[in-house]
Amino acid sequence: MQRNVIVTTDTGNDLPLDLREEFGIHYIPLHVTAGDLEGLDGVDIFPADLQRVYNEQVVYPKTAAPSIGEYQAMFGQFTAQGYDVVHVPLGANYSSSCQAAQIAASTMPETDGEIFVVDSGSVSGAIAMISLQAARLRDEGVPAREIAERLNENKKNVKLYFYLESLDMVAKGGRVQGVGSAGNSALSIHPSFWTDGQTGSLQPGKKYRGQTLAAQKAFLETTIASLRGKIDPSLVFFVRTTSISPEADEELCALVRSLWPEVQRLVIADMACTCLTHAGFDCVELVAAAAETTIPLAAFAK
Repeated sequence: MQRNVIVTTDTGNDLPLDLREEFGIHYIPLHVTAGDLEGLDGVDIFPADLQRVYNEQVVYPKTAAPSIGEYQAMFGQFTAQGYDVVHVPLGANYSSSCQAAQIAASTMPETDGEIFVVDSGSVSGAIAMISLQAARLRDEGVPAREIAERLNENKKNVKLYFYLESLDMVAKGGRVQGVGSAGNSALSIHPSFWTDGQTGSLQPGKKYRGQTLAAQKAFLETTIASLRGKIDPSLVFFVRTTSISPEADEELCALVRSLWPEVQRLVIADMACTCLTHAGFDCVELVAAAAETTIPLAAFAK
C-alpha cells in the first residue's frame, strides 16, 4: 500500500512562508550565532539581527547544521504516523546538513515510513524550486521513492545565479574553496557565481564594477538577457537580502519585472540567515528552471 508523502527541507531554502504553507513544506532550522546571539534561523534570529551585530561589532555570523538527533526528531514525527518523507537540504558541498540528514534517515526504525534525502546540490532559491517540484509530484500521487529519483534527475535543470557585494563573508565562512581572488569590494569589483546542481559545485561568473545598486542592476540585466528563451517562464525566483534599502529594493524588483515580462509567476523572496551568513549583505539572486526541465512548472503559474 502506497503511503502519503511529507516534503521537508532546511532553512538554507529561501522559500517564502506563504508558499511553505500553500504547498505544505516543513522546515528544520539551522543554528546561527553572531556575537552574543545564538539561536535558530527564523525562530530566534533573523537577518536584521545579523545586520545589527555586524554594524555594531563587525562580527561575522556563523551557522551550524541541525544535529542527527534533531533530524531524527523531525523525521520521526512523520514516519511514526506512517508517512514517507522526501527531504531536500542544502547541497552537501555547502553544509553538513545534508550528511546529518542522511545519517538520521539511515538510523530510523525500519518499521516506520521511509525517508529519502535528496542532495539539492545548491542553496537558497534553487532549493525552493526543487522543494516545490517535490510538493507538486506529491500532490499528483507520485510515491516518495519516485519523487526522489525524479528530483535527482532534474536538479541539473534548476539554475541559480547570484551577485555578491564582496567575498568577505564567503571567505570567513570557509565553506567555498578557490574563490578568494574573484572580487575586491575595495576596488568596487563585485563577483557573481552560479551553482551547478548536478555536481553541487560553485562556478564563477562575470565581475561587475561600480557602486552597489548600479552593479546589481547590471548583474540582473546581463543574467536575464543570457537566459531569455532558455527557461521555463512558469516560475522564477528573485531572492535578495533585507539589507538592501526599500528604495533600492523597489527599483530592483521593478527592473526584474520589466526585463522578464514573459514570466508568469515571479516569486520575490527574502534571504534568511543561513544563506545570508555565507553570501553576505546586499546579495541578489535569480533562479529559473531550464526550458527542458522534466518536471513541468505550468501548474505553479498564476
